[in-house]
Amino acid sequence: MPQVAPVGAFAYFSPTGYLLVVNTGRDGGKVDIWDPATGTLLGSAPSIVAPGGTHISADGSLAAFPTRNAAGEIGIYTMPGLERVGTTVMVQPIIYSGPFVVPSERLYHWNVGAELEYWDLSGNGLTNIYSEATGSGGTAFAPDGTWFIKQAPAGTWSRWRTDGLELIDRSTFTLGDAPLPGGGNLTIGPAIGNNGRTFATAYSDCPQPRQDGCASTVVVWDAPTGAPIGQPVHIEGTEGLVSSVLIAFHPDLPMLAIATASNTVRIVRIDGQSVSVGPPFTVRNQGVPFVHVMGFLPSSAAAEPTLFAVSGLFVSAWNVSGELAEETGFANITDRRGVAITPAGQLMLARSAGRLEFFDHTALNKDGTPPVPARSVTGTFPPSTAATSTYAFSADGHWMAVRRNDGKFGLWNLDTVEMVGSNFGPGASYPSTTAPTFLLSPDGSALVVTSEAVTIKWDLDVAKWREKACLAAGRNLTEGEWAKYFPGRPYAVTCDRWPAKPAI
Repeated sequence: MPQVAPVGAFAYFSPTGYLLVVNTGRDGGKVDIWDPATGTLLGSAPSIVAPGGTHISADGSLAAFPTRNAAGEIGIYTMPGLERVGTTVMVQPIIYSGPFVVPSERLYHWNVGAELEYWDLSGNGLTNIYSEATGSGGTAFAPDGTWFIKQAPAGTWSRWRTDGLELIDRSTFTLGDAPLPGGGNLTIGPAIGNNGRTFATAYSDCPQPRQDGCASTVVVWDAPTGAPIGQPVHIEGTEGLVSSVLIAFHPDLPMLAIATASNTVRIVRIDGQSVSVGPPFTVRNQGVPFVHVMGFLPSSAAAEPTLFAVSGLFVSAWNVSGELAEETGFANITDRRGVAITPAGQLMLARSAGRLEFFDHTALNKDGTPPVPARSVTGTFPPSTAATSTYAFSADGHWMAVRRNDGKFGLWNLDTVEMVGSNFGPGASYPSTTAPTFLLSPDGSALVVTSEAVTIKWDLDVAKWREKACLAAGRNLTEGEWAKYFPGRPYAVTCDRWPAKPAI
């Protein structure tokens, strides 16, 4: 009989009758392959494995092991020779999960982050993902909410169906890393416009750690085909300034604005399969070298193509219908706590004491006198909604999501001025070096949060939350849990299908 290490060892039989023994003990990281009929050791490979799971392909020719080299690395080895096959495969770090190898050079990897990754081991890399965790990148929703696009820091993009997070397509090339916005630590995400018919992505000529003074490139894509439109728009860098790029599409006209360092904005018009770039203009600023917020108003809100731009403590409105942009008004927003442009074409300013003010573009005057808000909303908005927070709205304007300074997200109903949730976010299980991006579906039915490590979609139908929580827990709350989370309230059965007051 084979002699195996009794501590930290796991044994697996292959379909062809081999016995594979994995020892993950302190002195191990060792894999042995035995012939159980004769007790013969057929192969051995020390120091290659880490805890996390092992699998053998159905034909017995391949085995997959989490390696000791790096968290999330999977090694593929031949059976019984234990020779390494192909290059490194990196997956989400393994937590109580394991890979799954199948014939035809395929690897499935299940991760408790609700992710199923499908790898092509013949050299094409990650083939597909069906998951609540679709990886890193900035994100943008299509106007109808049926799909969204995300761009990774490396510049590549992928498009996903909102229902089920199913992959639609991904880019076949990249022109460089995605640039950084305004010297911050966020990745510039893509932008979608023109009623969902086009989208755009930006790239830097230099890697992200060294983007000072680098040139940038913006590519406009045809949404139905995923093919580029016209030639890339190349923008020279400004020495001493981070290669910042901010993209905003007109929601219903074939044009977009590109803001770069030194508060420079260019209008790009799309004509069939070509693009034309207008002359640059400089938006009003207070010496801050970047545009923080920028957006077009829908045609229903402004007869002429109109652009809002915010730099530092100045907000300005621009008529961009002609070759040369014309500033139509501005305001000095000295107590700015946050700025956003709503789907209805209003400028929202978050003031102190939890007050939100909404302005029409016509309220901005050429002499800079304070504008009069068209509407104000006062509520118990968290005090952390400072200038570093980000706001997102559903297309119907009823819902607002706020990213707080602690990285969590709150969801508000602007009709009732009620908060329906305050702790949406990736959580400590998915650490990230950059602040997460987020977006609301047009009808407010879903919130999608994307960080470096995970993309999570929340169903915002409050009526379904109890059902989903019951399915996830598989039981009711214990008496101790009820007293902890609902102090002073009498115990109630939350999940009708499970017994009340479970002992565990």
